[in-house]
Amino acid sequence: MKLTDLIQNVDKSKKENMYISEELGRELQLEVYYTEQDRLMAYPISQWYCTDTYVGSNMYFFDGGFVAMSHQPARKSSTTFQWATQRAYDTVREYVKNLEEIEDELETPDLITDLNEEMGIGYRIHYCSQLFNFHMDSATLDGKPVEIIEKENKDYAATKVKIKEENNEERWIEISKLVFKWMTD
Repeated sequence: MKLTDLIQNVDKSKKENMYISEELGRELQLEVYYTEQDRLMAYPISQWYCTDTYVGSNMYFFDGGFVAMSHQPARKSSTTFQWATQRAYDTVREYVKNLEEIEDELETPDLITDLNEEMGIGYRIHYCSQLFNFHMDSATLDGKPVEIIEKENKDYAATKVKIKEENNEERWIEISKLVFKWMTD
């Protein structure tokens, strides 16, 4: 799936409450404090659970237009952002700056260089504790759909799942061998 396809087909029913967070503020090089607003929206395209926190990738839309992507691989990891264009970054930054009435200094953001970049069919998860219910039937193995029917129940570091393949064969495999489909319509 190409990035442009993800942008066009992102599932906007899973809209997150959008506050301008301190982390987004840092990305915009502005000092902000969780400001509520309704023009910049984040939609998850991949999501899993890390200890007690939702992590993964989001797409950001400002007034309905795609402006950025973010990714947080783990709970204690920083969120990285990539912006569609310098203009998108500047527009969002100016909007947030006006919300907060802030003076600032500016550096160049990380920009998306190719909207036709191949994104693959999905993303990987490495531990059973990161699974949500929707993951159970969105997994693929070697490009073929499989259903997760059981998780190893050792602890948070459990890495094996029992899958059911299209031919109804069941077997245990490492969860990291599965690819989970992007969260699109």
